[in-house]
Amino acid sequence: EIVEVVIESFDAESDSYLGHAGHQGPDDGETQIVLGIGDKSLEIGQLVRAKVIDSSGVDLVAELVN
Repeated sequence: EIVEVVIESFDAESDSYLGHAGHQGPDDGETQIVLGIGDKSLEIGQLVRAKVIDSSGVDLVAELVN
């Protein structure tokens, strides 16, 4: 599934960005954007398209879609 995600922070420990997809509220899970080789840096507040590759409860793991 492709979702739109608002980037809210960067997690240096996992080398990924965190944000919320359109259907997630501020207290209703989060989406982790896993960076691939060649992915560029994202900006806080940026809206990106991402493909969901995994989930854990209401939390999603996704990768950027070009």
